[in-house]
Amino acid sequence: MVLRSKIVFLSALFAMMFAFTSHAQQDLIKRSSPDRDVAIAFYKLSKTFPNFEKWASFSQDAVTAPEDEKEEVIEEQVLSQELAFSQYDYLTQPITIRAVVTVSVADQEDGPPLLSIAFDNQKTAFFPFSYGDEEFAVIVENLDVLSSIPISLVEARYIAERLPLDGQILLVMDVMPYKTSRKKELQQEGQSYNVLFSKLGAMSLYNSELALVWNWQAIWLQRLKSFAAEARPR
Repeated sequence: MVLRSKIVFLSALFAMMFAFTSHAQQDLIKRSSPDRDVAIAFYKLSKTFPNFEKWASFSQDAVTAPEDEKEEVIEEQVLSQELAFSQYDYLTQPITIRAVVTVSVADQEDGPPLLSIAFDNQKTAFFPFSYGDEEFAVIVENLDVLSSIPISLVEARYIAERLPLDGQILLVMDVMPYKTSRKKELQQEGQSYNVLFSKLGAMSLYNSELALVWNWQAIWLQRLKSFAAEARPR
């Protein structure tokens, strides 16, 4: 829970920094995926069903409902949970993750400049989500490659001009879940997590003024989005 609290704190800190910008600008930056989407993706990939009634009992509506209405509210919430479960498609809806990272640009004598993106939790490299009374860890594979990304001289100059002195900016990632852990649980700082493995599909860096500093998108995600757009009813 310490890691989750730290990420929540840093996200809140950046939210305060962004509070002075316009709502129109803020809407350009994607929010993190709802915790329920991550939970649903985990169960769908595990080919199992969650305890919908238990999920419903933890919903805000159920928790705040008067005792004489609680049973009816839970029944309604169960239907809502089941509908959300049936409609969510992890194959076309990547999980969006927001994290505060430290970014730097370094020149090389015999090669292109290198962009470095460092996470506070680089050693564990997972992102916590919580739904109901369950904890989920989204592990994004191959994040270590972000420590040295070759970029052009133009990109290096553009990024350097927009970085704050401490290099801390907001990273927004789209990741595609594709399997769960066989052991199903990860132990970290005394907390158990259901593990969801994912592949990095896209990422964008924003400074405190919400200026886009740099972005990238995998070809496979571009094709997936194009396919989804073509398949959408007109």
